[in-house]
Amino acid sequence: MTTSSEPDDDSLAGPSPAVEPSLTESGRALSDGGHPDAMHAFDLQGSDTADENPVWIVIELSEEALDSTFAERITRAGFKSQPHHPSIFLRHSEVDPGALAHMMDNFVGRVSSNAAASSAKMTVLSGLGEPSLTEILTQLEPMQQFLARLKSQWLMPFIVARRVGATFQPVFTVDGLRFGQDALVRVIAGRSSATATDILEAAAQLDLSSLVDRLARVDAFTRFSNASQTEESGPTTEARGRLILHASAATLNSPAALIASLVELGRSHGVAIEQLVVNAPWTVCGEATLVAKGFYELRRLGIELSIGGGPPHADFMTSKAITNLGIELDADFVRVPADGEGFGPDVFEQVCAASPDRRFRVHATRIESAGAALAAKRAGAALISGFLF
Repeated sequence: MTTSSEPDDDSLAGPSPAVEPSLTESGRALSDGGHPDAMHAFDLQGSDTADENPVWIVIELSEEALDSTFAERITRAGFKSQPHHPSIFLRHSEVDPGALAHMMDNFVGRVSSNAAASSAKMTVLSGLGEPSLTEILTQLEPMQQFLARLKSQWLMPFIVARRVGATFQPVFTVDGLRFGQDALVRVIAGRSSATATDILEAAAQLDLSSLVDRLARVDAFTRFSNASQTEESGPTTEARGRLILHASAATLNSPAALIASLVELGRSHGVAIEQLVVNAPWTVCGEATLVAKGFYELRRLGIELSIGGGPPHADFMTSKAITNLGIELDADFVRVPADGEGFGPDVFEQVCAASPDRRFRVHATRIESAGAALAAKRAGAALISGFLF
């Protein structure tokens, strides 16, 4: 039996691989970073270094914030206000971007609750020479947005090395029959504690959701096809079961490209379209119109559709909202955690109770014991998956 779990709570055990920080130039902007599990020490109060890979850390404050405590703090930390542009503060330093994001989080605190910081802008520029005002102004972005993107740079080395792929979690019917494999995005060819949620959130910040979806999709088809060759009955539909794939909003926004990819991958790997299930996680379901558009095109091809999984969305916290969404999108499956994680103890049972009359079937996730599997069956779920399997 393999052990895996939902995209939002699983991790592959063991220490993360060391990721060498890389500072590259794209409009002099910092582009690569380190893994979030290995934040390197960087003391903002320490001495500046410019021996190798030096960068300029730039912060711009609003005029109202120039006399704030935040302005005093960055000045004490070595940032220097520019004589002709007092709202712009520079510091020259050698720093790993992952460490910078980590330290700025500690330094600023909660940006949203810090008035001066919430209105501030920030960027990081490479080079020995002091950047010009034009370079600074064309690269500045809101500090909160910049730090979120900076913290996502750890994913880039894995994407470039094609170390983003899929891992399989088996899915069964409540009667114990194998339904198929749930392809969860993971860092592969190494050990990492990054969860699917970490990967997908970082990809979204970097505007690389479609690429990450495709890397996981290609790897999933390859693994699915290879696994079927070990079945005694050969590579038949019955031997393989279903392949559940997950789609981001960016992917569903281009259904023609997704369909072309699925058709080609199916043809090259001998996987029938009817074996595929495409799932839109809760965070994607927030864009219901976009999901409906993508689902419509996929259904015309004969692909079954699923919603749910991943972190909950504020719009779908009640059984009524979840049931109505399932009906609106004409979903074949609705994924709900059997333990109510993130939703509350009664939501799972209520959605199951509604499912017989609402056309969709419930996929109970986070099944961690035989008792939980039996309870899910009694509640009316059709599919189960989790640490038990």
